[in-house]
Amino acid sequence: MNEFIVNATAQQRLQASLSSIFSVVALLLVAVGIYGMVAYWVKQRRREIGVRMALGAGAFDILKMVILQGMRHVLLGLILGLAVSVALTRWMGSAVFGLSPKDPITFLMVALLVLGVALVACYLPAWRATKVNPSTALRNE
Repeated sequence: MNEFIVNATAQQRLQASLSSIFSVVALLLVAVGIYGMVAYWVKQRRREIGVRMALGAGAFDILKMVILQGMRHVLLGLILGLAVSVALTRWMGSAVFGLSPKDPITFLMVALLVLGVALVACYLPAWRATKVNPSTALRNE
């Protein structure tokens, strides 16, 4: 009986495993992309950050500025992605067993997961931006 069950569910288990692997890889790509975008933005604006710090901006102000700039793009992408995914649910209805194609809890949990990963990806370059020495940033560029 166990062999019959294993053979009967092999295709579904393979699809579930592949979906899980692809979703983890996609989440890692999101994190690396956001990190790269924010790190590049911080590097391009290093002189501005140095001027802000020289004029009295604290580390928290710089951290907040960089994270808000990065998260603004993430929120725009998340809103567009959610809208497109809701529009495409009728074609994906049969792909996931046991879930409604328009399950709001799933959409909410995925959105929160992406926001959490994006926040960490934005925080790392923002934290590095707070370590900019104002005199070095103004002198070298």
